[in-house]
Amino acid sequence: MKMTGHMKYDGKMDPECIALCDAINRIPGVDTTESCCGHGNGTFRVFFHIEDQRTVSILL
Repeated sequence: MKMTGHMKYDGKMDPECIALCDAINRIPGVDTTESCCGHGNGTFRVFFHIEDQRTVSILL
């Protein structure tokens, strides 16, 4: 696991996604589960789990 700030990620994470995932994971009740930077072929993708549906409004 790699530590960035207070988050832990496995060694397979795209480095370009770390800052975005750190920011999302700081939102109470939100945990990222997967991410991909697109490797020059598309946009970033971040998948996450939320504890409460009302939290979605913070992300939008």
